[in-house]
Order: sequence, then structure tokens, then C-alpha cells
Amino acid sequence: MTVYNYTARDANGRVLKSYCHAAGEPALRSQLRAMGYTVDSIAKRPAGQLDGQRKRIKLTDIVNMCRRFSVMYAAGLGLMDCLSVLAKENESKKLSDSLYDIHDRIAEGSNVSDAFAKHPEAFSPLFISTLRAGEAAGKFDFTLGQLATYLEKQYDLRRKVLGALTYPFVVVATIFLVVTLIVIFVVPAFSEVYLKLGIQLPAPTRALIFVSSNALYIFPTILLLIAGMWILYIKTRRIPAVKDWMDRAKLAMPIGGAVYHKMILLRFLRTLSIMVTAG
Repeated sequence: MTVYNYTARDANGRVLKSYCHAAGEPALRSQLRAMGYTVDSIAKRPAGQLDGQRKRIKLTDIVNMCRRFSVMYAAGLGLMDCLSVLAKENESKKLSDSLYDIHDRIAEGSNVSDAFAKHPEAFSPLFISTLRAGEAAGKFDFTLGQLATYLEKQYDLRRKVLGALTYPFVVVATIFLVVTLIVIFVVPAFSEVYLKLGIQLPAPTRALIFVSSNALYIFPTILLLIAGMWILYIKTRRIPAVKDWMDRAKLAMPIGGAVYHKMILLRFLRTLSIMVTAG
């Protein structure tokens, strides 16, 4: 099916700008009219616009959306109206487009959880599973509130961990920079003195002088290796075997392993709590 952008107005004159999958423009126009919309314009959606949907959406945007969705739905606003309001007023363009598409899919007869599941770039499997459980149990608004609370705690935990790691990272980076400057600028001056004296130097000192003499080749090579390892990690981290090995390595770390274990345990308990509560 082709993706079309469209602009339409409902019975109250409110403008809806969204996109939808349809077999053709006439079919989409008929579908919108059957839903009670007055069609203003329909145009094929450029392929480039779809690429942006694959980019990750900020967790804070998801949290705010869930919280507002829960409040509006609990206040008695209809599901479709909630989605329309959230899509129009959301600050994230990517999330707004996703909500517009969810609105269209639900209007076509899809389940709420199935419509959300079509956007994995925005909503995790846990989010979808919890939403599906709440939908089946008739606790949709309560489940959204629980999801918002859960995601807020996840965000706070992530922010605290990053904050705790910032200082050690800065210290290590500073030490690396200082050592690099010493090796490049200070060691050569001493090496010239030692060469003039003609004395036999210990092996560690000779190794240091060698590194200093070839620093312009060694340090860029080290940086390239680090960059290559990082790129390799990014490309392979989704592979189950690699992911399993990385998780085991994190748990086996002498200092950070215990912290990582507690984080995973806390996340598991929170997930279990929200899913049991949702039904």
C-alpha cells in the first residue's frame, strides 16, 4: 500500500493532519468520509519522510505522552480525541507522526496495543505487552499512568548512573591527556639528555622513549582501534550471542558488576510489579 499525507476536518471543524496507508487516493478519500471527516487535501508521502521514523524518540517524550494520555482518558475524553490532542500538541515531531499513525490504525479497526506495536522505534516490547494487558483487563488509563511512573523511574535511574559515571570518566580522560602531553613534550627532552650521557637505560625507560619517539603514530593508532571497537560494538550489540556475552562481562566486572546486577534486579521487580498490577 502507498502512504499518503492528508489534511481533513472533523464535524467540529478541527483540522487533522496525518498520514495513512491506503490502496489509492480514492480509497483513502472514501475511508475518511466514512469516518466523518471532510477531506481538504491528499498527497503521496515522500519516501524520505518515512526514514525519520526509525530514529529513536526521547524517553522523556514518551513519559510525558503517557502521563497526559492517562489524565485525559481518565477525565472522560475519548480515545481518538486523546490521540488527536497528543499528536497535535506533542513537541516531538517523530512521536507526533507515530501518534497520528496510531490514530489512523485504530480508526481502521485495529486494537490499541496492536497499533502501538507498529512503532517499535518509540514503544518497547514491555510497553506494548503492558498496554495489551491493561487493555484486556479494562484498566487502560490506570496502565498508562503506571507506565508513565515506571518510565520516569527508569529515566531517573539512568540519569543517576550517568551522573555517577561522569566524574570517573572525566578523571580518566584527564589522566590520559596529561600522560599524552608528557610523553610527547617532556620525555623527548629527557631522552636527549640520556643519549648525550651515553648511559645504559633500564628497559621501561627505553620503552617509554620509544613510545615518545613514535607517539605521532602510536596514539592515532590507539584512537583508531578504540573507534573501531566502538563501531563494532554498535553494529553487533543486537546479536543475541554478542548481547549475552556483553551482559556476562558486565556482571563479571570487579566493581561495576554488583551495581549492574542491582540495576537489572530493580528493573525486573519494577517490570513485574507493573505487569501484575495491569492484570
